Amino acid sequence: MIKTVHLFIVLVLLFPGFSQAKSTDIQGNKLPDKTKPTDQPAQQPPHRLSQWLTYYYKTPHSDRDIEYITEIFQIGLFNASNSTPMTMFLAEFFRQNEGRIPSWEKQLQQIPQTEDQILLRSLWQANTKETLKVLAHWPDTNTGKIIEQVKQTPPIDLKTTNVDSPEILDMLWATFFASGNPFYVERIIGVLDLPTDTGQKQTRIKNMLLVGAAKWSLSSNAVQHELVHETCERFTDSDNPLISKAIAEILERAKAIKAQKNEQDKD
Repeated sequence: MIKTVHLFIVLVLLFPGFSQAKSTDIQGNKLPDKTKPTDQPAQQPPHRLSQWLTYYYKTPHSDRDIEYITEIFQIGLFNASNSTPMTMFLAEFFRQNEGRIPSWEKQLQQIPQTEDQILLRSLWQANTKETLKVLAHWPDTNTGKIIEQVKQTPPIDLKTTNVDSPEILDMLWATFFASGNPFYVERIIGVLDLPTDTGQKQTRIKNMLLVGAAKWSLSSNAVQHELVHETCERFTDSDNPLISKAIAEILERAKAIKAQKNEQDKD
C-alpha cells in the first residue's frame, strides 16, 4: 500500500488532516504545561514550524532548535502514519546536533512521551555516542524499562537497507529533509530501476506501486526543493534507460506542477 507514503511526502512534512489544535510561539511565549502530547495532532502546524521541518537542512543549526522539537511534541504532530518518518527525521536531527545533545539532556527528558515512544526510538535510531548516553542516563525507572524494549529493534541503516516498501521511501525523505544529503534522494531514484513487467503478479504490483510512489514524490519535492531537482537532473543521461526515461517524466511533471502553482498564485 502507498497510503503511508502519501501522508508524509505528498505535502512534505505539512501533516494534513489533523484536528485543530492551538500552539504557542516558541520564540517568545511559554509553551502550555502538559504532561503528555495532545491526543489528536494539530491540523495545521504553525507556518514557521512547517517551514523549519521541511527545510531544516537549509537553516543554520542553533541551540534553540530543541525548542522546535519540544513544540512538535507539545502540539502532537503525530499519527500512526507519520510516526516512523518523524522518528527518522528526529534521528537525523540528533546526528546533525551531536555536539549540542549534552546541553539538551534535561530538556529531552522533560519532553512528553507519545504512546509509540517516538522520542526514545529516535534517540536509539540516531545511534550516536551522545544519544546513547541520554538513553543510558534517563532518570525515570519506568521509562528505563521502555528504553530496554526499544533497544530490542536494531537501528535501521538507510545507506544499505533495501528500498522495498513505501515506509522506507518515507524514511529516506525524512532523513533528507533533516540532512540535505542528496544520497537519500539518489536511493529513491534507484527505485525507478525496478522492473514493472515481470511475470510474477505480486512482484509486478509491488514494484509498480513503489515506482509510482517514487515518481510522484520526486516530482512533488523537485518543485519545493532545488536540491532534489538538481539531483534528478544528474540522472537525465543515465546509462539505465528505465531511470533516464522516468527522470524525464518526473522533471516534466515537476515543470507542470510548478506552472500550475504559478497560475494559482496569480489568481
